[in-house]
Amino acid sequence: MSTEDKKVRTIRLTQSMNARLEALCEHLGTNPNAFLITKIGEIVSTSEITFKSQQNQALMVNMLSEFANSVSDEIKEVKNNVEEQIPLDRDF
Repeated sequence: MSTEDKKVRTIRLTQSMNARLEALCEHLGTNPNAFLITKIGEIVSTSEITFKSQQNQALMVNMLSEFANSVSDEIKEVKNNVEEQIPLDRDF
């Protein structure tokens, strides 16, 4: 058992949902509290993967955009340096 402080949450089930939950838990050999905690953990983990994936995707898009801007600035700087050394508008 975890020594972590636990937050109490309350849920309200209809009588028919509670009866279904109790029957299922009896069949599975567990109790409703353990069953619900397990299922909540599964759903939170699955949803969290999607959430973190979206966060990482946004971060990567931002990083790629910054990289593209940096490369663009560098190209402009190199072009300006080349034009200063060799004027490109001269007739040869």
